[in-house]
Amino acid sequence: MYHLLVDWKRNNEFFLERGFREQGLDLTIHDIPNYSVADRTAKLGFINLYYKYIKLCFKAIKASKKNDILICWNFTTSIACAYLCKLFAQQRTILALNIIAPPRKKVGEFIRRRVFSPVMNGSRYFITINSEFIITDYSIRFKVKKWKFFVLNDPMQEVEIKEFNNSGDYVFIGGEGQRDWGNLFEACSKIPEIKFLCIARRKYFDHVKEIPANVRMLFDTDSDTFYNHMAKSKLVAIPLKSLAPAGLIVLLRAAMMNKPVIATDTPSIRNYIENDKSGILVTLGNSKELAEKIVMLFNNSDLQKLYASNLLRYVKQNFTHKNYTETLVKILNDIRP
Repeated sequence: MYHLLVDWKRNNEFFLERGFREQGLDLTIHDIPNYSVADRTAKLGFINLYYKYIKLCFKAIKASKKNDILICWNFTTSIACAYLCKLFAQQRTILALNIIAPPRKKVGEFIRRRVFSPVMNGSRYFITINSEFIITDYSIRFKVKKWKFFVLNDPMQEVEIKEFNNSGDYVFIGGEGQRDWGNLFEACSKIPEIKFLCIARRKYFDHVKEIPANVRMLFDTDSDTFYNHMAKSKLVAIPLKSLAPAGLIVLLRAAMMNKPVIATDTPSIRNYIENDKSGILVTLGNSKELAEKIVMLFNNSDLQKLYASNLLRYVKQNFTHKNYTETLVKILNDIRP
């Protein structure tokens, strides 16, 4: 039997439930009953959030059996599950979905490796990643065999597809982490005639950076506010500060909104955007190029519509829930005890 651990399950049916049922597979979903986004934004909210993750993992382990597989939608829960299995001498196969662990500064990276490596190297612990490019990096940093990694691309989102609408008068930028706000603000300063609306998590934001006059900055909004602002924009920009996987949730939602996208050229982003065909890719850390591309696309309605249409078509053809579920099931068959 399969057990899926998620932060919270929305009222409607999760797409993996349908996909597994269609293939005749048993899937039980475990979530956090009192999950709150405030745990991610409050100063010490992570303590409460990690406590909830531990309770979630304990519940899933208790409900599962020796040959069952725990599928962790959140990478943090996979680490917690692995440690709890060691603590209580429980044998479970654990699949961590799409690890995102970019390098940290010296002490943070040292602690992360010390915590992650012992369980990631467990014989029944496996990992999916969004791009084959990062397998070597993670394998070296966490001393994990490459054969324990599987490529699984993020799927399109379960939301209504919007009609193309470029009536907005600003560029939207938003996300939880890994946004290169410094490089973005340098680009914004070069093009004062264009307005920007940015939304960030305050705890991830570098407050040393001066916010340009043409930038409206919001922090810690709820998801509805976040996506409403995105929907009203003319185009979406995703400036990233490393080659690590990031920005994909925003990219996929932008596709469903029929928004043109400018993003940092990374291996994961490249899975979805073909430069100058379904969007624009810019060089990591190049504020001059970013500013030039924003001006060019902002003032070209025909390209906006073309890029948005091509991106939506490509996502619908290649990153459906059906494709995701089938790939996931193949991975599960490969790691089955």
